[in-house]
Order: sequence, then structure tokens, then C-alpha cells
Amino acid sequence: MKYIQIFLILLFFSILNSKTILDLKDNTFDDYGNGKVIYPDNPIFKKGIFDITEFKIEENPNSYKFKIIVRTKINKIKNTGLLQSNNINDDFYLPLVQLYLVEKDDRNIGLKKLLPGVNASLENNYSWNKVIVFTSIPSDFKSSLSSINHHLIQNVIFPKNIKYYKNSITGIVSKNRIKLDKETGYSLIMLGHNFSNLRNNVYVIPVRSVSGQYNFGGGEQNILKRYNSNIIDLICPPENSQEKMLSSYNQNLKKYAKIIPYFKNKQNYVKLDKYFEIKEISGYKIIINAGSKDNLKSGDELIIDDEFIAVIKDVFPTLSIAEILNHKEMKNINKEMKIRKLTKEN
Repeated sequence: MKYIQIFLILLFFSILNSKTILDLKDNTFDDYGNGKVIYPDNPIFKKGIFDITEFKIEENPNSYKFKIIVRTKINKIKNTGLLQSNNINDDFYLPLVQLYLVEKDDRNIGLKKLLPGVNASLENNYSWNKVIVFTSIPSDFKSSLSSINHHLIQNVIFPKNIKYYKNSITGIVSKNRIKLDKETGYSLIMLGHNFSNLRNNVYVIPVRSVSGQYNFGGGEQNILKRYNSNIIDLICPPENSQEKMLSSYNQNLKKYAKIIPYFKNKQNYVKLDKYFEIKEISGYKIIINAGSKDNLKSGDELIIDDEFIAVIKDVFPTLSIAEILNHKEMKNINKEMKIRKLTKEN
């Protein structure tokens, strides 16, 4: 009886000293990646288990509690033969969630590319410093990641007391491991959890052209070009589009999709506007198939292929002339690249 009383006192104290620091709602029925992703054929992939509907962070005196809510109840996989053949026990769940803690990085020196298998990177203005991986096989995941990316493993955190209950995933991380403040950005992504570790995928289910028993469909038909994103759902800043972000990859130029994080205090989101084409290249200048009718004006900054910056010098109704800021980068520009207006919100 005494121990029960102590437990109840500690529980009450914990509740009293905890506060919700983030509570984000996400669109439902958008568990289709860039709009084309199709669920695997096997019935264990229950529709909705990859659909994030809400994300919460609760701050306690010594830790943070993370909670991811999905549309449908998450069932434990009981196909023991399949799991045992891949050295996995029965406590296996299909959703694989990664939370990247992001900061603004105008110098572009931080970590951009997300973990192996995701096939995405952060937009140029941002970098990540820690990633929290919600997986039911943390030791296997850590071992696999360590074997191919030694320099990243120190930035990967696996929550304690991770639980899958009904349609939610929760985990606790000590404040000794991470620090969250008003400047922290969040990129929460949902992936499919693979049974076996493929060297370049690290337990991430790939998105292929056609869905199969254990892989998603709707991706590129050319299997030799694997730059399409394997993200099924993500927390998206309200003024940006999940479909646009996850479709921003370029197979020919080997460019991953660019992800824009969520900031609670809404600081300088980079918006994915309409893309334009390069008509001509001359010296340090480019002629663009877009002009005043597309709301472009002299002085506007453009980003080319999400990498190179140019400034508009002259604008006509259907054409604009822009100059590359760094002339040394001109040799990297070609007419196959896409351009969009670089806009910021404060």
C-alpha cells in the first residue's frame, strides 16, 4: 500500500509539473506521399497506420514526452516466420517515425540529407542537428546505421519507454540528450518499417513503381533511378504543400526532395512556389520563361534547382533576365534546371 501511495504521489507531481509545448494537427487521408504513393498489397498494411493526424510534445522537469497519433489502430505484427527469418522478435510495428530537430542555417554547413532510406533532404536554409527515431527495433536500427554511417550515429536518438498503444506512438527523451526552445524547428516524417535491412535503405520500405506484398507503389518506373522520396506522410507547414515538397526531387540530376520544417514561431518559411524554365543562358545571365504576368519584378531573388541563387535585372510580360550571384557557379547551370521565386515570410 505504501509503494502505491508513493507511485501516485510521483505520478501526480509529474502531471502537475508537465506542460504541452507543441500540439500540431495534420491533414487526414494524406498518407500518399507526393500524391501517388500506394499502400503495399499485404493486409498487414492496414490503411491509416501511416497517416499522421496529430503530433504532441510534453515537457517534464527532466525530459520530453513525444506522442504521434495516426488515423488507425497500430497492430503488432505476428508473422513470426517472416520476422524470425530476419532476426526480429514479435514486438514489431510497421510505422517508422523520424523527428528531425532543425535550425535555420543560412551558411549551409549543417546536416541536410536525412537518414539513409528516406531519400530527402532539408531545404537549403535549414539543417538538422539531432534526429529522434521511433522504432520497435532500436538496437538493430542503430547497428545497421552505424555500419554504414559512423558520422551520423552520434546524432541519432532512440526514445526510452517507446510504446505503441491503439493509434498512438509515444517515447521519452531526457533533457540531457536534447534541448528544445522557441527557435527549434521540427520535421516529422512517417515511413514504412521494413523487415530486413537493405544496405542503402536501413529498414525503410521503398516506394517502387508498382506496389507489392511489402513495398509501396506509385514511384518512378525506372528502378535504376532511386531519388523519389520514401516518405508516406509528414507534418507540413500550413502554407506549404506536402505534394509539392515530396515531388521536388529530380531523378536526372540526382537531387532528393527538399523538405521545409515547421517552426512554432513561424520564422522565415521558404515557400515552394511555381517552377519556371530557363529559356537561354548567356554569359552570367539567364533568360527565364516567366515575367510580370507571373508576379516577378526587378530585384526578386530566384533559386535555381534549389541550389543556385540569381537576381532579376529586367522584367517583361512573359520573360525575365536574371544574373547569377556567384559567377563561379555559372558553369553548373544548364537549361534542364528549374527555377522558382525565393520568398520569405517573417
